[in-house]
Amino acid sequence: RQLSSNGIVVPVIVVEKETGRISSPPEIVTRGLVEADETSALISDAGRVLRETLDARTPEEHQDPGLTRERVRLELRRFLKRRTQRRPLVVPVVMEV
Repeated sequence: RQLSSNGIVVPVIVVEKETGRISSPPEIVTRGLVEADETSALISDAGRVLRETLDARTPEEHQDPGLTRERVRLELRRFLKRRTQRRPLVVPVVMEV
């Protein structure tokens, strides 16, 4: 029921295993969140929030993908709630290479 009314957001983040650095720009996939004409501006702003969140990670978060995943989930939920007045399901994917 929540997915049908609020949508889903999947940010995909690729980090280097040894350093914890982001190895490629994050990608954000949405379904059922907003209309197609509003998506590009929202994704652009969400990408900015995501980059700021990733840049502000603590050294512990650099080494632990679970902490990074949780921080991304919380920050994106907060941003999307303010921007869209919806509470989408945010499922971050942090891949280590």
